[in-house]
Amino acid sequence: MGEVLVRVDKRDAVLGKVDRIKAHKEGILHRGFLIVVKNHENNFYLTQRNPKRIICHGIRAPFPSYWDCSVAGHPRWGQRGYVTQAMKEVEEELNMKISRKELKWLGKFYYEQSDEITKLVEHEICALFLLVVDNKISPNRTEISKAKWLTPRQLREFMKKNKITPWFLKACELFPEIFKLR
Repeated sequence: MGEVLVRVDKRDAVLGKVDRIKAHKEGILHRGFLIVVKNHENNFYLTQRNPKRIICHGIRAPFPSYWDCSVAGHPRWGQRGYVTQAMKEVEEELNMKISRKELKWLGKFYYEQSDEITKLVEHEICALFLLVVDNKISPNRTEISKAKWLTPRQLREFMKKNKITPWFLKACELFPEIFKLR
């Protein structure tokens, strides 16, 4: 078994473990998370998913080249809750070490979406966190091909003209006060 994720039901109750590739090929519900990075000027840090990123055994990550909120990932089996892996993903994707207290819990939501390009299915209970930073971010180019800071107004316009991951769109829909999109 490769990377092992947390299999859950729609109430986020743990059902057991599931291989990452199996979860995404078969659409098995599992845990995921997003981290929205903002600065103190209320600008958002958006990242573009690297189209060449391989998740395992030559399989490309879903939604290649789509724009995403700052960080996305999956808690691993054996971790308690979402925070431990969220902190690791910030370090892995943005080359920043953070503490637990820097991550602000915003809530969680359910979504399911197939990717026509990779034929993988994202089916998750997704936790949403906020991280406010003012230091320089150095994105990991294996994970992220491009990144940019956008004001809320620029974000609204950008989302109309670019491919955005379905989980980021859902987060914006369900948490409009964070993104100031209405």
